[in-house]
Amino acid sequence: MPFFRRKKKVAELVPEPEKKEPSLLERLCGDDRALCEQLSRVMYLDPRDKGTYEEAMKRAGKAEKEGNDLKARMNYRAAGALALYEENVEGVKIAFSKVGYKRISEVPEKAIEIAHKHYSDPNEGFKSMDEKKKK
Repeated sequence: MPFFRRKKKVAELVPEPEKKEPSLLERLCGDDRALCEQLSRVMYLDPRDKGTYEEAMKRAGKAEKEGNDLKARMNYRAAGALALYEENVEGVKIAFSKVGYKRISEVPEKAIEIAHKHYSDPNEGFKSMDEKKKK
């Protein structure tokens, strides 16, 4: 009879969460959670075909003059991501200060160093992406 079955305890129903291994970006950032969170939001997976910092800044300035704030923010964010890839310290400061990524604009050298290591990693960087494209 189903009426007299023992109810399952909540602990039996909910499996224990698996401990996930930290990503490369999390390992590179270490204890700086704010920087890691902001970099994870702005870094391109493959910035090689996204244009240049200068081009993105021109688009952002043009959009700002036209009064299109959303487009300007998107282009400043893109310019910042490209500045990280191009290792342009001043570009990182300027672009990310415009869109409110305070932690990145406070420590641009550290952000650039982390981005450089991330992009050059043999397992998760460009080499591994190129191999995936070939398959």
